[in-house]
Amino acid sequence: MLKLADMANAGGRPVRQDDPEDLGLTTAALIVAAIDEGRYDDAKDLATYTLDEGRALRALFCDWVWDLLTRTAEEVGERAMIDVHNEMLPMQWGGHPLWVTAYDEDPAKPCEWRFYKHADDISEHYYTRVDLPKPKAGEGSY
Repeated sequence: MLKLADMANAGGRPVRQDDPEDLGLTTAALIVAAIDEGRYDDAKDLATYTLDEGRALRALFCDWVWDLLTRTAEEVGERAMIDVHNEMLPMQWGGHPLWVTAYDEDPAKPCEWRFYKHADDISEHYYTRVDLPKPKAGEGSY
């Protein structure tokens, strides 16, 4: 049975208050069941509820990812984070980086991002500095 309750501690937004046997059912499954049973007003309420549900999940994941990346950068440094995200992972997944970061010898000076039209033009230096082999010409995806 559909029960949407306004709870003061939830910032005034509706919160599902399902019966125990319905716990764990997704909102999408409840929408489909409501439509199948001809409870169109319940289906509309649930469809509207998914907007708040999605916003709350997005906020949760944004905070979680921000904290994870911040703590990781504090542990290994921002440069390592850039190398992993922009270069190492794409190289492992497809053979080539999305772009490369050129660092100045002086850490106070800004770095620059270099984009290449053709993956074969990327210097081998950017592969060896992260201990990965550069694919042969024409290999890998970009």
